[in-house]
Amino acid sequence: MQVRKMPKTCKLGRILQTGLFFAAILIFSGTALGQSDRVEGPWGERGDVPMAGDFDSDGFVDDVAVFRSGPNLWLFDFNSDGSTDGSTRMGPGDEGDRFVVGDFDEDGYVNNVGIFMPTRGRWYFGTFTYNSATGGIAWSAPFPGITWALSGDLPVAGDFDSDGYRDDIGVFRPSNRIWYFDYNSDGSTDLRSGPWAIRGDLPIAGDFNGDTEVGDVGVFRSSDRTWYFDYDTNGNTDRRLSPWALSGDVPISGDFDRDGLSDDIGVFRPSTRTWYYKYSDIAWSPPGMTGGPTPGYVNA
Repeated sequence: MQVRKMPKTCKLGRILQTGLFFAAILIFSGTALGQSDRVEGPWGERGDVPMAGDFDSDGFVDDVAVFRSGPNLWLFDFNSDGSTDGSTRMGPGDEGDRFVVGDFDEDGYVNNVGIFMPTRGRWYFGTFTYNSATGGIAWSAPFPGITWALSGDLPVAGDFDSDGYRDDIGVFRPSNRIWYFDYNSDGSTDLRSGPWAIRGDLPIAGDFNGDTEVGDVGVFRSSDRTWYFDYDTNGNTDRRLSPWALSGDVPISGDFDRDGLSDDIGVFRPSTRTWYYKYSDIAWSPPGMTGGPTPGYVNA
């Protein structure tokens, strides 16, 4: 039986009740409505590509990683606490390669990586194997590559066919605002959706409606610091969260509060090498409690 999380207490009402003086104190101290639930770092470097997954295979998608293209190095932060817990290298790639994390071998762990090479229109898939005895992590590429999608497409991964495995890939094509989905990553388009979202939006995928299926997509629109969510990839906006995060932040999604649902969002801020996390009161909070900060308060 699906257990729905209760919304967090609305702090804005308490601020209004206690007067402007106390509201100013709350704003100054960083406890206003809409602030991040957790901040970690500095960790990572400017130019790193952030990812979220279950890289330590503990059953929770609460780990983050960065890919550093110069040395082709992956660095892992298990439990997203702002420290390096492991590293490994992979073979050379192309400048501008894009990455998604999924369960492409259907073993129940979200520790496989899909690499989309826009210049070739090719996808390659590999897996990270964690050794709990040594703490080491290794990269291997046991999956055949496929040709699918176009240069300029922005990739996501999830369970878009609702079969219980996060083994599907998708892309958002900014040029026509259409989403394309390839179930089981076999190189064929199984679903088109949209137009939805606009050029410049950065896509993510997760379980944003809390139904235990990781078949929803979202975008972070840095121009207005707004997040838009499309439950079940049907081309409609079902939820909006605004404002949270800043222009230049790179979005991720996962289960950062370890409640078993991949309904949380996060960002990596390259300018400060800081990670911000917002746990999901997105899924079940009523309208008006989506996390917008007090007017005049700029926070992540």
